[in-house]
Amino acid sequence: MAKKPLSWDDWLAFVAAVNTVGVFIGTMLWLRFGLGRHSAAVMQDDPKDVSRFFQTILANEIMYTTALACARLSLVAFFYRIFGVSSMRFFLHGFVFVIIAWAIATYVPSIRTCWPIASFWDGTNQNCIDIFKFYVGVAIGGIVTDFGLMVLPIPYIWRLNVPRYQKVLVVCTLVFGGFACFVTIIRLVKITQLDLSDPTWGTVDLMIWTGLEVYCHSNGLWTGSRGPAIQLNTPASHSAEEILGVRDLELAKYDNADSIRS
Repeated sequence: MAKKPLSWDDWLAFVAAVNTVGVFIGTMLWLRFGLGRHSAAVMQDDPKDVSRFFQTILANEIMYTTALACARLSLVAFFYRIFGVSSMRFFLHGFVFVIIAWAIATYVPSIRTCWPIASFWDGTNQNCIDIFKFYVGVAIGGIVTDFGLMVLPIPYIWRLNVPRYQKVLVVCTLVFGGFACFVTIIRLVKITQLDLSDPTWGTVDLMIWTGLEVYCHSNGLWTGSRGPAIQLNTPASHSAEEILGVRDLELAKYDNADSIRS
C-alpha cells in the first residue's frame, strides 16, 4: 500500500505535541524558580527567581493556548476527513471558528495581562487585567468546546458500517479522550482558589492541573481519534469512503441533499 502524505490533522497534532513539550519544560522551570516554596524563601535565595517565575508563566500561557487550540483543531480536521460527507461538516466549520476565536481571545490578554508587559513580573502591576476573570473565561470556553467535540460525532458513529460492539468501542474511546474536559473542570475549581499574594506557593495546584490539561488533550488526540481508526482496522489517513460503508456513505449524501433542499 502506498504511503499517504500527512494531512492537516497530523500536522496540527504535531504542533500541539511540540507545544506540550514546551509546557512541560516550562513546568520544570517553574520548579527551578521556586514553585512549591513560599515566595519569601525564594526571594532570600535569589530575588530574581520570582520575576523569572512570572516570565515563565507568560511563556507557558502562549504554549498552553497553542497546544490546546491545535489539539482541538486536529480533532476537528480528523472528524472532517471521516464525516465531511455528512451534515456534520457544518458543525465542524462552526467549531473551527469557535476554537480560533478562543485562541485569539486567550493570546491577546495573555500578552497584555499588564501594560507595559514587564510590569507583570517586575512587581509594579501597572494597568493589569483581572487575571481571575481571565482564567475563568478561558476555562469555561475550553470546557464548552471540549464537551461539544466529545458528543458531536456520536450520532454519526452509529451509522458506521461496522458491528455494533465496535461502535460502542469507538464511542467509549471518544469518551475516554474527553477525559480532558473533566480535567479542565477541576482546573477551573483550582482557579477559584488561586492566591497570587504568595505566587510560588499559592499557584501549585493550578500549575499541576494546567499541565495535566495539556497532556490529556495531547493524549486524547491518539485515544480519541487515532483509537477509532485502529479499532476499525483502517489507517488514520484513509478517506471516508474507506472507513464508511458504501450504504452509509450514500445515506450521508442523501441527508446532505435533504439539508440543502430544506
